[in-house]
Amino acid sequence: MSNMIKIGIVLPLFKHSVYVHEAILSALDQQTEEGFAIAIVNDGCPHMETDEVCKLYASTYPEQVYYVKKTNGGLSSARNAGIDFVLRKFPGVEAIYMLDADNRLHPFALQNAWNLLKKSPGHIGWIYPDIDMFGTDLNVSAGGEFSVLKLLYQNYCEAGSMIRREVFEAGVRYDEDMLLGYEDWEFWYQAIEQGFVGKHLEDFGFQYRKRPESMLANSTRDDLQIRSYMRQKHKSLFSIEYLLKKEEEEAPRYSVTFDDGEIYYFVDPGRFAKRGLNVNEHIHGFFLAQLSPYLHHTPPIQTFANRSGWDVLQKYKLLHWLFWKIDNMYSWTNGIVAVKIVESDQNRVAVNIEHNIRQYSRIYASDIIFAKNELLFAIAKDSSDAWFKTLFSEDIKPVVNLIEIKIPEGYTNDNDFLADKFKLHIENLRFEYEKLHFSFQMANFEWKKEELLRRNMLNNVPKSLTELPSIYPLIEEKTKIGIVLPLSS
Repeated sequence: MSNMIKIGIVLPLFKHSVYVHEAILSALDQQTEEGFAIAIVNDGCPHMETDEVCKLYASTYPEQVYYVKKTNGGLSSARNAGIDFVLRKFPGVEAIYMLDADNRLHPFALQNAWNLLKKSPGHIGWIYPDIDMFGTDLNVSAGGEFSVLKLLYQNYCEAGSMIRREVFEAGVRYDEDMLLGYEDWEFWYQAIEQGFVGKHLEDFGFQYRKRPESMLANSTRDDLQIRSYMRQKHKSLFSIEYLLKKEEEEAPRYSVTFDDGEIYYFVDPGRFAKRGLNVNEHIHGFFLAQLSPYLHHTPPIQTFANRSGWDVLQKYKLLHWLFWKIDNMYSWTNGIVAVKIVESDQNRVAVNIEHNIRQYSRIYASDIIFAKNELLFAIAKDSSDAWFKTLFSEDIKPVVNLIEIKIPEGYTNDNDFLADKFKLHIENLRFEYEKLHFSFQMANFEWKKEELLRRNMLNNVPKSLTELPSIYPLIEEKTKIGIVLPLSS
């Protein structure tokens, strides 16, 4: 019989005997193709009725409900005791679902989660639901692709998730020192360190009971203290190197469209980790992120560059500096930034920055143009293109900044091909917006609230977690610098 059990349900219990009937009955009511068993863990509850309830269900359903009684150790201790019992008792179990005593499940919840977990690759460690509450009128979508960055910033993976056996076999358990809450959030941190990630299931069938005195309500009052503990315990997840790696994978900061038509997404301008995109993919991704920001991401800063100017900046090791500068400038401006490379009349590199340029002749034949998505989207939505067209006049209306970089060699760029490329991109955006905006409005009607971090805001997470205005990858070329320090008596 024990080998037939494929799914375990762990239900920790302490002083919730009023609610636990609903939780247990919803678990017993599961319609599954696989065998499942329920381990009720009495975490040393002082109430006599708690012990009576546990014994009642264990005696009524002896092949399906098991009673584990222990001294009080807190929620993490109770969950761990249940996990260890299930793994010991049922050697064939492949997944464990964590059900708190005050929550409940729809009849097909386990089967829905199991179907998705079963067909997912092995690194998918858990299946998590939307946050559908009862006891208060709140339903929050946790949809979209799983994001490590987002989970480091906020816990959007509910404890009521189905977890693959291999996660526990990797040594992941709930931290029994965390008595103030967020222990389920920290559990996911451990799983990530072991190489696992989650996967969202929209129609899971899980319901979370919201109570004013709940542990989660208490943990928000101790938020800073608990977060500090988790960050100290998982320093590697919060290192600048790791955060930038995840930004590169999940939410590249920049896109570049070269004058030869190639398009790349990246964080480090010195290397492109992702494959090139075609213009249709790029434009479609742009609108997905603008019209459905909780589910989709596209680089928030778009770059248009000619290859020759890009190569010159790389040659003089100015490319990383330029993108760092742009990152800082876009903390206070949403305008266009034009970059012109000119020959220096002195044998050195020099930079000059001007703001609020009004004459197109000043930015004619720019080598690189930067623009933020908010500005491009506003232009795409504008029914009139008169405002945008002033960009190519001697009375520019949009905010334009100019970075002039002087280099000690002959360099000329007499054609305005890049501006034509930029203009064409805007025209394509306007054309696509007319086709897409109505269909997106209809498709994105959602009764669930979207109160979690927007996916198109993921680029802000590394800065927020490090409390730095701008963070950048370390240049792999390491230059040794000697410092001469004169001393005098």
